[in-house]
Amino acid sequence: MIFSIFKSSHTSEKTTLEFRSEFFNVLNHTNFLFAQPGSQSGNNATILGTPQFGFVTAARDARKIQFALKFSFSGSYRAELSQSSYMPQAAA
Repeated sequence: MIFSIFKSSHTSEKTTLEFRSEFFNVLNHTNFLFAQPGSQSGNNATILGTPQFGFVTAARDARKIQFALKFSFSGSYRAELSQSSYMPQAAA
C-alpha cells in the first residue's frame, strides 16, 4: 500500500514551495518472492525432491519512505518581463 502526503505553501506572490512525503509498503507487510519453476542460481525451492522445496527464500523490500521539496515559479512573471522590456527610441 502506497501513502502520500503533500503540503503546498505560497512563499511569495509568484512562488510556491511544496513538501512531499511518500510511504511505500506503509503497513510493512511481508511480500514474499516465489521462485520461478526450475533451478535458478542454486535456489531449488521449486524442484520436487530437493531439501529446499517449498520454502520461501526471498522477500521484497520492507517499508520505504522518501521526501521531496519542490520550489515553483509562476508563469505570469515571464509574461510581464517580455511586455516591459526596454526599447530605445531611434534618434531624429
